[in-house]
Amino acid sequence: MSFQDHGEKILHELGLTFSQVRLYIALVRLGDQTTARAVSNFSDVARQDVYSILAELQKLSLVEMIIGNPKMFRAIPMQETVSILINRRNRETNALLSEATELLERLPEKAEATIQQDNRQFVLIPEKEVLVHRTEKAIETAQESILVITPWKELTQWLLILDKCWRQALERGLNIRWITEKQENANSNPENIKALLNNPHFKLKTMHNPLKKKFSVYDNKEVFIATLRKPNAAESPALWTNNSAIIYILKDYFEMKWKVTTEYKPS
Repeated sequence: MSFQDHGEKILHELGLTFSQVRLYIALVRLGDQTTARAVSNFSDVARQDVYSILAELQKLSLVEMIIGNPKMFRAIPMQETVSILINRRNRETNALLSEATELLERLPEKAEATIQQDNRQFVLIPEKEVLVHRTEKAIETAQESILVITPWKELTQWLLILDKCWRQALERGLNIRWITEKQENANSNPENIKALLNNPHFKLKTMHNPLKKKFSVYDNKEVFIATLRKPNAAESPALWTNNSAIIYILKDYFEMKWKVTTEYKPS
């Protein structure tokens, strides 16, 4: 990735608009000071928009204007810009965290009690960050066992994404049994599971046929079922439920498969 592409990506993720990023990068590359016309030509940002965007960057303390005829502009050093944007992002995050904490403190006791008393639920959990967060919480609260069925690729991804969480679960004696598919080249990349296989509380078995089902059972009290056949971990929404009938069916299916699968032994 080029300096410009990488710089645009980082600065945009730190809060600048794409137009602001393009003008700022143009000023950095043009050197000490330059005119609005030169910045417009270099960045391909329309001339009529350049002055307003430069004014926005000045307000953000990322661009300086040298008074003269014509007016000249220069970007503050990239290191200072990144520091300013990170500090601003941290302040915004802290403020949002404070507001979120206040919101939770104001949650009516009646509403909280209603949530806790809702014993039988079916919830569709969105993919990616939300699903990862909910899975992490399920691992942290599990006390006895976790049963998981996933393809090999998702096995390695989940172990990597929630590595610390899995290790902590095993340290407190949680029993984890995992079924995955037999992978011809699995031994070429065993690092994700070597440490776990050395733990007596972690058991891994493989089956010859490709897996079409993906689910996990926590303490025989709640389950997550992937609703789409996506190739990567957390890409599919998951149906969460604590319905005892569904849990019994999935646990029984897991135990049936566990009896006919083969223990995984990396060479």
